[in-house]
Amino acid sequence: MGNAACENNGRKSVRYFIYRVPATAGRRLWLTSGWVVVCLMLAGCGRGDGLIFVPVTGSVLVAGKPFVSGQIHFAPDRSKGHSGPMATGVMQDDGSYSLRGPGRHRGLTPGPHVVYLSQPDPIPTMTEELIDGEIVMRLEQPVATQSKIPRQFLAVGLSPWRATVVADEENHFDFEIQR
Repeated sequence: MGNAACENNGRKSVRYFIYRVPATAGRRLWLTSGWVVVCLMLAGCGRGDGLIFVPVTGSVLVAGKPFVSGQIHFAPDRSKGHSGPMATGVMQDDGSYSLRGPGRHRGLTPGPHVVYLSQPDPIPTMTEELIDGEIVMRLEQPVATQSKIPRQFLAVGLSPWRATVVADEENHFDFEIQR
């Protein structure tokens, strides 16, 4: 609705104009905006959409033996301008790994990465003892052992390991820690 001031014989009067829009125009506007939203969703506005993930495998040796109890992490090397997602691989009995990215993605986005390891904390165990005819449960804390992995390989900010993942190539990275 709009208004306009007019002078009539020295008196001001205000006239109101009503803008009429056909009912079908409003429906067309809603339908058009609905299709725009659907097209944007199909084009991919969510996390991970449009990113290419390539398989990454390899192995880790510590003093010549397979690293079996832990995980390997590939974090994007932000100092080189890479901002893709991080990926993690669980170490297998033979020291090998295969990376998994976010969600259901297998592998990693191409680009430079910093590579580091993590180890699980020791888990306390419960044991039963027979004392004076009663079964007593005892919580045994594991003895803290010095990690075989030097600290520099356990933190993204300290790790000297780097890997550049390349699209359309085999990305197999083997790492070794000498003791």
